[in-house]
Amino acid sequence: GLQGELDRWVTRRALGALADLHKGGRHTTLFVNLSPQTVRDETFVDFVRDQLSATGAPSGAILFDIAEQAFIDYPEDGHRTLDALRHIGISIALDDFGAQYGALRFLQSRSVAYVKLAGALIENLMQNEERQALVRTFAQTVKALDKKVVAKFVDGAETLSTLWNFQVDYVQGNYFQAAEAQLNYDFGGGETLSSDTQGTASWASR
Repeated sequence: GLQGELDRWVTRRALGALADLHKGGRHTTLFVNLSPQTVRDETFVDFVRDQLSATGAPSGAILFDIAEQAFIDYPEDGHRTLDALRHIGISIALDDFGAQYGALRFLQSRSVAYVKLAGALIENLMQNEERQALVRTFAQTVKALDKKVVAKFVDGAETLSTLWNFQVDYVQGNYFQAAEAQLNYDFGGGETLSSDTQGTASWASR
């Protein structure tokens, strides 16, 4: 289907860009969204392996964002895809975590390196104490499993400070800079992270 073809096109372009960036000394990491259709595609991992070989991009430079709902809807396919990607050196970001409660068991997978909290948990965070308690609990749970926590939709300094206090590792949002089409960021740490917006998202880390 069209979603699967789009995922492959984005993956091909991302790996080509990563190969060029790394050759130029920019040790960049890209997060690329995968649709539920691709999670169920048994040929996708072979495609990724072929593209890694063709481009020369390091496998650790790309991580795939897979929404929590895909693991809930297709648990067997989710496990198979996680394991297959891990065997070729690629980790996963479990996206929209906290929107549902059925994906908790996937947190234990060694393939999951990052967990991105659902944007709905972060929006208007400072006006909702119950939501703050949820975010703090989720962050503590994820970090106890030795994974990195990412918060999306950060829109202000007060929210940022609160998330740092909750031990969130990375934050993303227009508070830093709106998304742009070009990979022209330099955060000074040798790593650029891009994720699920049209263009390149702005990130910060603790």
